[in-house]
Amino acid sequence: FIHRHIINQIHAEMITRLMEVMAKKGSLTMEDALKTTYELGRELAPVVSDLLSVDSEDASSLAKIVEFVNSLLDIKGRVVKSDKNMVIRHERECLLSGQFAERKSPYYCHLFQAMYKGLLCELNPCARANVLEITKSMGGEYCEIITTIERDSRSL
Repeated sequence: FIHRHIINQIHAEMITRLMEVMAKKGSLTMEDALKTTYELGRELAPVVSDLLSVDSEDASSLAKIVEFVNSLLDIKGRVVKSDKNMVIRHERECLLSGQFAERKSPYYCHLFQAMYKGLLCELNPCARANVLEITKSMGGEYCEIITTIERDSRSL
């Protein structure tokens, strides 16, 4: 029950903010939508970090955020590669992916990825998430989510 409550709050906040942008500007571009959800991610970062006890210097720990959010959305997958600086997840089961694929509409996935990027940026400015290129909503066998921490050679 608590998980449903959390994801409902996130969706309500996303919709509210996107509608505010649309009302203010008269339209909503994809760029505006991504920026809006990115900022939402930045605001959610402290709460998510506390909730999941995230170590912001460890990509495996940061990737727990994806696992948590995906569990809220009934998305199932697994880590296919992992170390302190990079985690690659393949999400293979998503109840909505078929509907998105039929409509050729990966936007929902990109909004959540932008929110994840905002979370990462706030938790560790050197942490990054990939641009979604492989997704079930675009006909792929899985969604590939990559979390990395870019470390310069001086800090190693």
